[in-house]
Amino acid sequence: MIVELNQLQPRTTLERLGGRWAISWQVCGINAALASAIFLAEGLSTPGSPGLIPWLLLVALSLILPIAVMIGVDQTLFRNRRTVPVNPILVVLVNGLLGGLFNACIWFGASLWNIPTASASISSVITVVIFSMWWGSALTIFLDYREESQGEREYLIESAVQVELTNLQQEEILLGIQAELAQEVATELQPLREELARHVEAIHVEPRLLEPRLPSDAASASLQELSELIRTTSEQSLRPLSQRMWNRDSEK
Repeated sequence: MIVELNQLQPRTTLERLGGRWAISWQVCGINAALASAIFLAEGLSTPGSPGLIPWLLLVALSLILPIAVMIGVDQTLFRNRRTVPVNPILVVLVNGLLGGLFNACIWFGASLWNIPTASASISSVITVVIFSMWWGSALTIFLDYREESQGEREYLIESAVQVELTNLQQEEILLGIQAELAQEVATELQPLREELARHVEAIHVEPRLLEPRLPSDAASASLQELSELIRTTSEQSLRPLSQRMWNRDSEK
C-alpha cells in the first residue's frame, strides 16, 4: 500500500538496519550467492583443485547449516521485525554468524574430503565474519532505502495520474454544462425566433422605380410590434433565464 509522503515518519539508519530487511531471504540469498561465487573462484584457482563438481557439492552442503540458522532466527528473534525493529547489534552479529558458519563448513568439508583451499584457516573465518557483518548490514540498509524510494516514486506517479484525471473530469463537466446551457437557451428562445420570423415577413416595403418611399403604415406597425416583442421577451424570458443560470451555478 502506498503511503502519503506527509505520513512517512523519518527513520534512523539503525531502525532501517533492524527493519523488515534484517536477515531476510532476499539479503541472505544475495550474500549466499556472492559468498559461493567467491569460494568457488578461490577453490578452483587453488593448485590441486579436484574440479568444479566437488566444489559445487562442497558449497551446496556448506549452505545447509547457515540456512537452518537463518530459518530459526527468522521465526523467533526476527519474526516481528516488519512492525517492530529489532536490535541492530543483533542484526550485525547474526550477519557475522551466518558468514562465519558458511566459511567454517567450507573449512570442515574441505578437510574431510582433502580438498585444498586457502579458506581453511582461523584467519579466513575471522575475515569472513567481519566482512559479513559489514556487507550484510550495508545491504540491509540499501534495500530498505530502495523500497522507500520506490514507494515514494509510486506515490508521486499516482498523484500525478489523479491530478490529470481530475482535470479531464473537470473539462468533461464544463463541456456538459455548456451543452446543457446551449440547449436550454435554444429551447427558451425558440418561440421568440418564430415570432420574430413572423414579424419580419410582415414587414414589406414595396420598391419604387423612380423615388424611394417610406414604409407603409402596416410595416410601421409591424416594426413597432417587433420592437415591443423584443423588449417584452428581454424582460420576461432572457432576464429570468439568466438569473436562473446564475443561481444554479452558485449552487454547484
